[in-house]
Amino acid sequence: MRIAIIGVGNIGRRYAGYLHEHGLDTVFVDSNGQCNHRRVVEVSEPGRVDAWIVSTPTDTHLGIVQEVLAQAPGAAVLIEKPACHPAQISTLIGLATRYRDARLMVNDVYAHSATVEALASATHGRSASDPVRRITVEFSKNRLKDMAAGRFVDQVYGDVGYEWFHMLSILRALLPRPDFDSFLNRLPDVATAGVHAETALASNINIALHSSVIGDIGFPEIGLRYITAAEPQRHLRGCTIPYGSDFRYRVAAVDFQSGATATAVFEPHYGRTTNYKNQHLVEVRAGGLTERHDIAENHLRRALLRQIEVITTAGPHDDARLRLSEHRHMARLADLLQLTDDRRPLNIA
Repeated sequence: MRIAIIGVGNIGRRYAGYLHEHGLDTVFVDSNGQCNHRRVVEVSEPGRVDAWIVSTPTDTHLGIVQEVLAQAPGAAVLIEKPACHPAQISTLIGLATRYRDARLMVNDVYAHSATVEALASATHGRSASDPVRRITVEFSKNRLKDMAAGRFVDQVYGDVGYEWFHMLSILRALLPRPDFDSFLNRLPDVATAGVHAETALASNINIALHSSVIGDIGFPEIGLRYITAAEPQRHLRGCTIPYGSDFRYRVAAVDFQSGATATAVFEPHYGRTTNYKNQHLVEVRAGGLTERHDIAENHLRRALLRQIEVITTAGPHDDARLRLSEHRHMARLADLLQLTDDRRPLNIA
């Protein structure tokens, strides 16, 4: 199998390593001149490329996808999230409509996570007899050092462009589809830039999402029980991840009417093991009993290989692979937050 990676920065190089480990051939395209080709049009026999990966800055995605499809109209293309800026969503739809034989997919890492699957299984298995009361998801990190180096800079979606897509993937796995659609199609009841959003659904499920790129922690109590090394404990108790720290706080918690809980904690062994990024846990507490699942997985590698398999074997275009509803939700939220002060709650009800 021959895979073309367009954009060989940090993520592109990681993808190349995973594909090499899996025994796949790679072709590199990057304007820096240190790759096989500087432009898509220079790739020899583009029709023999089994899949293309677009891992360039967001504002370049659609132009590159268009270049690929001009060379190979039935191409399988995996596009980094977000696929495009809000004003470009109609252009993305137009490309998918024009090239109906193409297989376009937005990289949806947490849709393929074994940790998320375990949390979702525990949630759905219990919710039939014990309704879900609240779902909380937080993905926070201090990215200011990365931004100063020119990485992870999104001047259109703002904070929503970093982790929100991943958090929506987790929420999609936990909620019944009608509830998830309802969540996407309405503005939150309370929202603050940073980003903290809370929504009460008609089904009586409360949703709380928090994501910060400057290290502000919204729900430290979820991780305090599980992340026990001294350094992250200080961060959690102070509700702040300091500049320069590589600690990522990624948790999801489900509270049920009975008081039972199901919790996922990503990378709980930060500060304790060298392979902490590939170690996660899911724990269910109910009726005085605790059921714990320790899960070893590399999210990025697993999702990449699964999605390459999907787009190289699936039929032609499927709108669901583009996650258009998630992109529209993010666009509305980003637009809303531009109208608020940095820390002032916005009550929309």
